[in-house]
Amino acid sequence: MRELINAFEIKKGDFILIAADFRKFLRHKIRQNFDIKTIQNDIILALKNAVGTNGTLAFQTFNWDFCKGTIFDIKNTPSMTGSVGNLALKMSEFIRTKHPIYSFCVYGKFKDDLKKLNNTDAFGDDSPFAFFHQKNAKMIVLDLELNHSFTFVHYAEQRNGVSYRFIKNFTAPYTDENGVSKIKTYSMFVRKESVLTELAPLEAIFINKNAMKINKFYESEAKIINLSRAYEIIADDIKHNKARNLHKWGGVARVYNAPYERVA
Repeated sequence: MRELINAFEIKKGDFILIAADFRKFLRHKIRQNFDIKTIQNDIILALKNAVGTNGTLAFQTFNWDFCKGTIFDIKNTPSMTGSVGNLALKMSEFIRTKHPIYSFCVYGKFKDDLKKLNNTDAFGDDSPFAFFHQKNAKMIVLDLELNHSFTFVHYAEQRNGVSYRFIKNFTAPYTDENGVSKIKTYSMFVRKESVLTELAPLEAIFINKNAMKINKFYESEAKIINLSRAYEIIADDIKHNKARNLHKWGGVARVYNAPYERVA
């Protein structure tokens, strides 16, 4: 796994958020006669060892079924954003944050701080996204476009008051870590109809302003993003460029009429 850690440029004590499609990397290892489950376990172990006990490792473990009224069980509802995150959810040294739509599976120094968060607003100032911003976390995006991975942008959009999104409430059954089920309401900052997230222009801007670098290895591409710098760039685009590098109008609304974002 050394090649993966080198490409991610992880150091001891780092605070890392992972959004990854590991399929290309898995295929490379499978060609070397490795077993998939073994590779996935080794990925998690390598990342844990890389950040160390004074670092923090977080996987996106999002699930949008709560938006449809489906029960969210913090212990049993799977992530829709990757098999490696789902494997981490089963490990005792990881915790899961509480929001039923945008949750994170976390190991390391800040896991107890993140576990204590009880945000009902997905992107509010008491959310994990705000915590990542405040603690200057580094996000690693593997083999995904920003459109399908960089959910942090919606925290910046909400904090800076964009007009093409609005806060929407969703209510459904929620089962907590003690097995207690209640009807609960949580919110998120959703797109207006016919508005599409369009983050492709951000990539060159992030690179030019030293908020992101790209490392290539094997068939894969790792984007390494400094979230604090990225936030400043996004906020500036909202304030001085009408967020033109973040969205576009006139697209065809998705089947679910844009109540939530599907990211991988």
